[in-house]
Amino acid sequence: MPPITSSESNEELVTALQTNGILKDESLAQVLRLVDRGFFTPSEVGDSAYRDNPVRIGNLHLSAPHMYATALESLEMGLGLSFLNIGSGTGYMSTVMALLAGKNAVHHAIEVHQNMYEYSIERSKAFASSCDTGEHGIAHVEFCHGNVFDLDLGATIKYDRIYIGAGCPANYQNHLADLLATGGILVGPFDDELLKIQRLTDDLDGFTVERIAGVCFAPLVRSPCPAQPPSLRLPVPLWHPANHLSFPPSFRVAVRAILLAFHRSESPLSLLPKHLIPEVLSYASRDWFVPTLSEMDCLKFRLNREVAARRVAEDRANTAVRLQVEAERQREMYQFLCHRLADALRRVGGVAALAAIHPFAAVFGLDIGLHPGDEEDNAMEDEGEDDETEDDEDENENDDSDDSGVEDDGEAEEIHEAA
Repeated sequence: MPPITSSESNEELVTALQTNGILKDESLAQVLRLVDRGFFTPSEVGDSAYRDNPVRIGNLHLSAPHMYATALESLEMGLGLSFLNIGSGTGYMSTVMALLAGKNAVHHAIEVHQNMYEYSIERSKAFASSCDTGEHGIAHVEFCHGNVFDLDLGATIKYDRIYIGAGCPANYQNHLADLLATGGILVGPFDDELLKIQRLTDDLDGFTVERIAGVCFAPLVRSPCPAQPPSLRLPVPLWHPANHLSFPPSFRVAVRAILLAFHRSESPLSLLPKHLIPEVLSYASRDWFVPTLSEMDCLKFRLNREVAARRVAEDRANTAVRLQVEAERQREMYQFLCHRLADALRRVGGVAALAAIHPFAAVFGLDIGLHPGDEEDNAMEDEGEDDETEDDEDENENDDSDDSGVEDDGEAEEIHEAA
């Protein structure tokens, strides 16, 4: 996942994420423009908050912008969906998800460090008071101080969306995925891989797992002495007319039907005291009215899961073929360029010049007409030419010596005759 160029403001950052194709959902982009990343970083960070790098100062960890954008796109958040943020850190991710889910959604955030727990509450409240979030709001977000490894899974509701903001051991993957409601999505890093886990059925094998990218997250903090039994319990919302919209659609439909029947004189429910129905519903869990899937529905879910897995495998195979074709095309282009270069060097420099590009050509399996013996032959030819040159020089010197000897003898005879 390539980083984007540095930005100097939150607006530039979001625009860069869109330009680079990392951020595709326009509604998500609007929320990211509203939630200024720099608002959730310490003042000493300054404009560095808008660079495509993680921010790490002590216990304060803020992932790189492109990582948040990738996770948010994968979570496919919608209005009214319940959300659990594990390792909520600065509160940035919880604030973004709160605006995406709306004020009627159940939203829990867990943070193990006391100072970051307090920091996230302070920053979220400051953000809420600094801007008008309209009908969405973030007042419904419930921050919890504790360790997720101490979470009582049996006393926790099922969530539509879960995000893990720190590295989680792979052997804990099934435990956290079990917190998903049917149709729910979990996104988080497990053993340096960012995974998207979707729950299709309530069965143990009713999950699909998709690898998004290779990542490197700081690990979740493990409890030195895990509580036995688990001590951390998240708030369980009880039904009340005021929070009716925060319950799943199946629950709301059932409650509406019960209340309508209660006000019909011919219905047996009309004989009950008026306060009894709301009292009973207040003890009902969120999944009371979730219909049990029939065997046919389970088979359909499994079929859809297999089709989805096959589609993912086909996409990966097609991508591999496309990359192979692209690699072959580039290989042919480099071979062509090597041929052109070899021809040019052959005209101006001979075998010695070709030897310079021979290792480069060999990488692409290109034969430029240079063989191992050619360099030796070329060296021997050069030596032969040097020997011939030296012989010619020696002959010339001998000739000069003979000529000088003849000239000396003639001069001696002339002197003798003159005497």
